[in-house]
Amino acid sequence: RIIREYRDEGISGDRTEKRDGFQRMIADSASGDFRVVISWDIDRFGRFDPLEAGYWIQPLRKAGIWLETVAQGKIDWNDFAGRILYTIQQEGKHAFLKDLSRNVLRGMIRSATEGRLVWRPPLGYSAVNGQFLPNDDAATVRRIFREYNSGMSFGEIVSLLNREEGGSRWDRTRIRRILCNEFYVGRYCWGGKGRGKYFMVRN
Repeated sequence: RIIREYRDEGISGDRTEKRDGFQRMIADSASGDFRVVISWDIDRFGRFDPLEAGYWIQPLRKAGIWLETVAQGKIDWNDFAGRILYTIQQEGKHAFLKDLSRNVLRGMIRSATEGRLVWRPPLGYSAVNGQFLPNDDAATVRRIFREYNSGMSFGEIVSLLNREEGGSRWDRTRIRRILCNEFYVGRYCWGGKGRGKYFMVRN
């Protein structure tokens, strides 16, 4: 009998700190109201390396819970063979994730050096057939620059735009990002900040 589901859709299996559903499942394991975790594949359970996996598996193991997967079958962490098999499979899944990260980054570097789209275009632009073309928001972006150049503060621009639009779409942080974005003065910049769990580009 399935008593509940835990979902972390759209979040990588190795970003455990962002997986609220997974962490809630670990916390709920202490209640003793379930004995099995059912998953399509062990990489849906998690793609952490085997050492980190032990941290998350231990609460389940103490509660007498095992993992049942469609792809690999039963994973019993209390059994020697089960632990060995899980460790090997988990290492393979984790290695695949690192390889994927490296290959994706290589493709992004190539795209950036060729001037092609790597990230979502900034406000006021749309990507059309590999080109950046102004859209309906371009007039608003031009106005932000014009009002700031005339002497208006960030707060005054925020108040003006929100009042005219009748909402709360704008704040100081968003205005600052637009005014500091070099894309608006014709410079294509990417990779200035090193980001990435496994591989990254700087400067």
